[in-house]
Amino acid sequence: TPIATTIPSRSLNAIAPRLGIAHPLTDRAQVRLNFGRFHQLPELQHYFRSYLVDTGLFRGLLYGNPYLGYIQTTALELGVTWLVTDNTAVDLVGYVRDREDAIRAEWFQPGALHPDLPEMRVFLNNDNGNVKGVDFTLNRSLFPYLAADLTWSLQWARGTTSSPLEWVEGFGALFDPLFPGRFLLPPNALSPDSYDRLHSIDARAIVQFPEQYRQGTVAGSVLENFRAALVYSASSGTPYTRSDTQTRFPVGPPGGSRNPWTSDGNLRVVKAFPLESGSSLELFALVNNVFG
Repeated sequence: TPIATTIPSRSLNAIAPRLGIAHPLTDRAQVRLNFGRFHQLPELQHYFRSYLVDTGLFRGLLYGNPYLGYIQTTALELGVTWLVTDNTAVDLVGYVRDREDAIRAEWFQPGALHPDLPEMRVFLNNDNGNVKGVDFTLNRSLFPYLAADLTWSLQWARGTTSSPLEWVEGFGALFDPLFPGRFLLPPNALSPDSYDRLHSIDARAIVQFPEQYRQGTVAGSVLENFRAALVYSASSGTPYTRSDTQTRFPVGPPGGSRNPWTSDGNLRVVKAFPLESGSSLELFALVNNVFG
């Protein structure tokens, strides 16, 4: 094996501009714009992972890379907030985030780094992608004691890989049938990230009755110091790549298939009983997966 040597470290410098603008359109509406370019250092393990030599005894090690640069993100967001009525507010936000030089581990073919070394897995600044989306939020006070809000998000997340180890621990661990002894090359085209969800819906309704609510009535004795919250969320399925059950080779486009929708609804009910000492006793009930 080659003799290990030390190398001098290098400095990293970057300009990271930020811009934020907000301006009223009317006495009930406001528009805002935010732009920024962000630079983030990789995790320390991506610099220093493993000092061992990848031999037959230690096969498939991950190697850090002291030459890694910044992970760069360019973000742009445009939003509008509108107080439709005294009881209703709407917020609409569109955003784009581009990532460049994110971390991805890749296989180096046998002998690529040194004639005496087998294949090696090394962290590189070779992942790119983007996230585009729109968020719509509606806040509504329905009655004096009842409020609700709804958020609907549309998102498109695309990248060459979804995480640093996704390729080398997935399809990248397979040999190329056209080139025996050579691993499959990592993708350069964008495909749906593993966390991509086109639709995400979150809704919440809260009812709360104060102390001394309708005193002297049956309804008041039951509902005073009573509150309940119902939270519901639903989202479309995440992508996955179909593969042959025997060869493990992909049989469809990357991220070309989707898991089914998922949803969850939880209810929490609380009844408080004030005590003469000034404190209170609360009884609560929690129901998970109400609609399941």
